[in-house]
Amino acid sequence: MEVKVPKSSPIDKILKANRFQSLSEYRQMLEEKNFLSTGWKEIDALIANGRTKDGKPFGGFPRGAITEISGQFGCYKTTLMKMVANRPDVKALYIDTEGSFSHDDINNHFDMVMESNIEKIWGLVNDALDAKYYDLIVVDSIAGATTEAEMAKGNELAGFNTSKSIALNQWFRGMLPHIQPSNCAVVFVNQLR
Repeated sequence: MEVKVPKSSPIDKILKANRFQSLSEYRQMLEEKNFLSTGWKEIDALIANGRTKDGKPFGGFPRGAITEISGQFGCYKTTLMKMVANRPDVKALYIDTEGSFSHDDINNHFDMVMESNIEKIWGLVNDALDAKYYDLIVVDSIAGATTEAEMAKGNELAGFNTSKSIALNQWFRGMLPHIQPSNCAVVFVNQLR
């Protein structure tokens, strides 16, 4: 007796009826997705988001998507991202919100910007994505960025974390139409505080 295997799962019909992306469409999207390698297989495997049909891990940061790297102070988040951004085969924009650039960074291959205002960074990143020039955009760090409302009140605004969360939420949702066609990997570095 021959067993027939369905081409799609039962949930696919429910998702399609409610205009959601089906699981099979999502799997196909992952298989077709491009990834930006860090240059180290071990780190690519840590960042990887699954495996292809032949069992190979997806390698590194997904292009056309947002990745967050977070951790405690001093766990080499910035060092890792500067090393990836400085690869000669990667066109990178590195936005520093905390003033962590050093004299050593002047000779790096990546474009450097120092800015802490979330709204200004938002416009810069969206414009850079629309230009489709960069392979990688790094914002280091979200914890160091501040909103215009917070700066206007001299960082004494009650509930400024809420205003920051709202601004970031709006930005991330507004970034989607810019990031998906850009083929750029966007990485946000965030220090746990």
